[in-house]
Amino acid sequence: MLAGMAVAIGLAPAPVAAQSERVRDTGAASCDRWTADRRTPETGPAIADEQWVIGFLSGIGYMGLGELKPLHGISDKGVWAWVDVYCGGHPTAPIEQAAAAFSVAHPR
Repeated sequence: MLAGMAVAIGLAPAPVAAQSERVRDTGAASCDRWTADRRTPETGPAIADEQWVIGFLSGIGYMGLGELKPLHGISDKGVWAWVDVYCGGHPTAPIEQAAAAFSVAHPR
C-alpha cells in the first residue's frame, strides 16, 4: 500500500516550477514544443520527445510492481496520438504532465 501511495503522489500534477526540479530536458518542455516537434515526424526532436514519453511510462510500469502498466495493450503510436490530443488542449503544460496524465488514464 505504501508503494502505491508513493506512486500516486509522484503522479500528482505539481506546479510547473516544482516539475523543473524533478524533470529536466524533454519532460520539462511545454506541450507547445511537443506539438511543434511532431509536425515534422521522424526528425531528431520528434523522436526524442516520443522516446522520452515511452521511457517515462516504461519507468512507471517498472516501478508499479504489477499494479501500474500504462503501456499494456497500446502501441507507441497510440500513446503519441493520446499525448497529441492532451497537448493540444494543454499547450503550456509540461510534457511530463501529459505523460503522467496518460498513466492515470491507462493504469493497466
